[in-house]
Amino acid sequence: MMVSFSWNFILLVFLNWIYSACCLSTPEIVVPTNLIQSHIKNHVNYSIDPCTDFYAHACPTSFQGSFFQMLSSKRDVMVDQYKKKNDKFKRFNVETLVNIDSIITKLRNHRLDGYRMDIGEIDLSNFRRMSGDQKQKLFEQVIDGNNQYAQLKTELNQAANALAASIIFDRLDKNARSFFGKLKNYVMKVIETTPWAKTYQSTEKFQEALENIELFTFRDARLAVKLAMDKYNRIFDSCQSTVHGSYSSEHAETFCEIFATRHTKTVLDIRNEKVFDFGRYTVLEDKGSMLNHNDKAVYFSNDFLLLMSTTHLSDKFGAAGFVFLHEIMHTLVMGPNDFFNPLIPFWTKKSDCVAEQAMKTCTTFPIIGCNPNATFEEDAADMAAYRIAWDFYRKSYTRKTVVQNYESLTKDQLFFYGASVLLCDSRAMTAVKTNEIDPHTNNYQRVNTLMSQMPAFKDAFQCKPTDKMMENKARHCELYGNNAPAVKKRKFFSKG
Repeated sequence: MMVSFSWNFILLVFLNWIYSACCLSTPEIVVPTNLIQSHIKNHVNYSIDPCTDFYAHACPTSFQGSFFQMLSSKRDVMVDQYKKKNDKFKRFNVETLVNIDSIITKLRNHRLDGYRMDIGEIDLSNFRRMSGDQKQKLFEQVIDGNNQYAQLKTELNQAANALAASIIFDRLDKNARSFFGKLKNYVMKVIETTPWAKTYQSTEKFQEALENIELFTFRDARLAVKLAMDKYNRIFDSCQSTVHGSYSSEHAETFCEIFATRHTKTVLDIRNEKVFDFGRYTVLEDKGSMLNHNDKAVYFSNDFLLLMSTTHLSDKFGAAGFVFLHEIMHTLVMGPNDFFNPLIPFWTKKSDCVAEQAMKTCTTFPIIGCNPNATFEEDAADMAAYRIAWDFYRKSYTRKTVVQNYESLTKDQLFFYGASVLLCDSRAMTAVKTNEIDPHTNNYQRVNTLMSQMPAFKDAFQCKPTDKMMENKARHCELYGNNAPAVKKRKFFSKG
């Protein structure tokens, strides 16, 4: 039997292999490690009892900004260092964009009535045979007709930055993919032990949904961006050679910048990498993105890969493990908007404890109003993910009864700092809503909800039942695992 192969597919695989093998050399860039531990050492307020207000203890008001922003800032510093050492990235920077855009604006102001031309129509093959007047007219048409240069070049610059970050974080990316697979395997086992899944005979249905989840990072967009950058550099260099001597050096650079940018954009426009299903702009911007798409794919931007740069299992599971599992659990918990989810008939009917706990925390730690219905799926994903992260992490350690300083912390205690540091934001304990459309609970209330629900938190910090964090607990809320609530069989499962 003859087998038919797609030569385009074979070529794509070959190019990807060549690119990965020979073109990912990383200049010496130092990737920071143990960022969670650094925060604990430098910012935790040990004068605040963790059993009274854990978020205020782990993320005091003296901390400015947010941990998310810090991750992005560190990523940006490394990207700038990498680009300065790699000539292929030299024209993909803000300075070039600002300079060229300024020149375009100045020139365009003198030709407000100029003929506007789609730059895609321009062919430079006859440029050398043009008269001086024709060349000048062409230059004016290019300047007048390209109003989107800044937007297009910004997108290309962001894509180049993301590619640089992906190359720098290559080892972290591989580690994240391995860790993600291990987390999925652990959740498989947790589903098997869940009482309501057994009763509804839905264990295999939820396991199948879990199995179908794929992890995507910018690594999956590397080849598309590499091809776009190569095309840009090739067109720009060819254009410079063609127009040399016909315009001033400043005008020639401006002309070729616009020309190369417009033609390069089409490379990304026609790419169909699956990672772009998350939104091409979101992927190319590569900042602060953690997404679950259609319950079948999870995406993390490069900055979150820094969570894998740690020598502490407490950080790996308490921060990276928590956010990975949070996005996984979006597939496995059913919210009010999951009307058409095929798993809805098989989902536990005893999940109202999620909203109860959200309201209790809102009362105990009042900052801004709560809407448990609007935040239900995020809250449920939080609770389910955090318990699983802890169960996967936990081991037997000797516990201490006080938290005097960093050196006194046990490994059990360190686990709980992971999520608190990750969600640390100086605005969280103010009455300012940071994002009107954010479906998550306020970070302050979000973290304290998780800790109040965890018996292991109480044990780790030796909290008393009368402590505020313990009194904040509504009723025990466990959605998956041995201690998830049992349910009665539904009629459509009865025999006969």
